[in-house]
Amino acid sequence: MLEYAVDNDVLADNAARRVRAVKAKVPKRARDHTRAMTRAERDNVIALAHTTSLGLI
Repeated sequence: MLEYAVDNDVLADNAARRVRAVKAKVPKRARDHTRAMTRAERDNVIALAHTTSLGLI
């Protein structure tokens, strides 16, 4: 849309083209890839979601 405005002489230039990519000052730490729930806890959540979707609760 900005290019369209530049092409039609509504704007002098597209300032968005002059913006550099954003870079974090502090690098990200490694993420914890371990499971948040045990298998039993996950199964309970899925069962509850299923019964809720059926309108049983």
